[in-house]
Order: sequence, then structure tokens, then C-alpha cells
Amino acid sequence: MAEHRAASRDRNRALGLLVAAVFLPLTVFGALVGTILGVVITPLLGAIVAAVLGPLLGGAVAAWLWFRGPYLIVTWLGAQRQGEDQAPRIHNILDWLCAGCGLVKPDLYVVDSPALSAMSLGRNRRETYLVVTSGLLEGLDSVEMEGVVAHELCHLRGPGPSAVTVAGIIGMGLAAIGVAKSICSLLVQDQRELEADLAAVAMTRYPPGLLGALGKMESACLASCEVQPRSWRFRAAVVATEPLWLSPIQEQGSRILGGESGSLASLRLRMEALREL
Repeated sequence: MAEHRAASRDRNRALGLLVAAVFLPLTVFGALVGTILGVVITPLLGAIVAAVLGPLLGGAVAAWLWFRGPYLIVTWLGAQRQGEDQAPRIHNILDWLCAGCGLVKPDLYVVDSPALSAMSLGRNRRETYLVVTSGLLEGLDSVEMEGVVAHELCHLRGPGPSAVTVAGIIGMGLAAIGVAKSICSLLVQDQRELEADLAAVAMTRYPPGLLGALGKMESACLASCEVQPRSWRFRAAVVATEPLWLSPIQEQGSRILGGESGSLASLRLRMEALREL
């Protein structure tokens, strides 16, 4: 019952965000257009446009973002879906961890990046996504990968995935036009990552696995890496989803995603907490 209530609260937060950030502004826009048409042409036309255009447009866009939000994020990131034959190791880990915790197995997507990081997205518990970097697949051993996957699955089984996913897709649009850095941070609690760390350790019963992964992520954050220039869509997506990633991402020697000293300090505090277990 508690999980159902948490999922309901999460869904209501996501829908409330869509209403506040998408439906209401477009409704107001329709009312303004109707007012202008009412003055320029006829009041009747203006009233019809004001009553129909805004709510219809707002509802259509909000519904589209609700149903396509996670897929839009992975598309802007340029992530590619990976089948079991393409990434058998992480799929095997997903299979037995999901079976153990009663979760539907998420779709696996890989972002071409030398950084070591991962994030999870979801509209509900039946439609979820696990996004990892190619650097993570290449840089972690199986025990460390198990810890990372368990961490992300803990996000998906707890409250909040659909709300922060919707925040991420709205934030992408804002970041693309330079209006806002990220609105995910409004819905992501400060202790979110630490709580998922502890839950993941309880799931795997092996703290050194996740601890080793976080140690490699810290080293990767401190190293510079040369990559090809990214598209504006990619950069908007990583900025908008900053709070959702397991660790900071950096490219071309400057950290694009959460790589400030505060994020590194948070990563080190989480490592210290795991060492005490």
C-alpha cells in the first residue's frame, strides 16, 4: 500500500508540473491570441479561439510530453538502445536484479561518452529506461557494474522517477533556448543519491562493488578527455538532466554535467558513507 501511495504521489507531481509548466502557459497564450483576434476581426472569433485554441494546444502538448518524455530525453542524448546480444553483461545483471526486487526490466540505452555515469528514467513502473555511458560499460568490472545497476533500479522502485523525468524533458526545452539550467533540481532531494547508494548496497549485500565504481567515477571526473563537439540538443539534454546522473560528466576538460567542486565533494561524501558500512 505504501508503494502504491508513493507511486500515486509521484504521478500527481508529474502531472502537476505539466499543468503548471505547459498547459497553463499555452492556455494563456491561446487567450491572448483570441483577445487580439477579437479586437482585430470579430469578438465572436476571438472568444472561440480563446476558449478552444489554448486548452486544446496545451492539453495536446502536455499529453505528448507525458507519453514520450523518456524517449525524447534518450533521443536528444543520442543514446542507442542495446539488446541482449549487444550488451550481454549488463543485461544479465539487470535480469537477476529485477527478478530479485520485483521490477519490470528497463530498456537499456547507451550514450557514446568516455565519462563513467548512468541515470534512470520512467513514466511509470512498467515503462522505464536505464541510460549508461559507453565509458561505464568499458570501465567497470562486473561487481562494480552490479552496484551501479542496483543504484539506478532503486531510483525506479522509489517515489519520484516520473516527476523528475517530466522535469527533465521540460528543462530540455528551457536549456535549449538558454532560459534555465535545470528544473529537475526542484524535484530532486539532496539525499537522493546517498539514499539510493545505501539501498543498492542492501540489494547487492556487497558495499565494495558500488564503492569501487564511485572511485573510478571520481578519477574520471578529475581527468580531462577530448571528444568531438556535441550538438545543441545533446548539451541541452545533459544540462537539463544534471541531477539525475549518478556521477558528474565532463568533456573536453570542462565539466558539462554537474562537475563543479560541489558535485565532486558530494561524490566523495557518498564514498565515505559506503566505507563506514
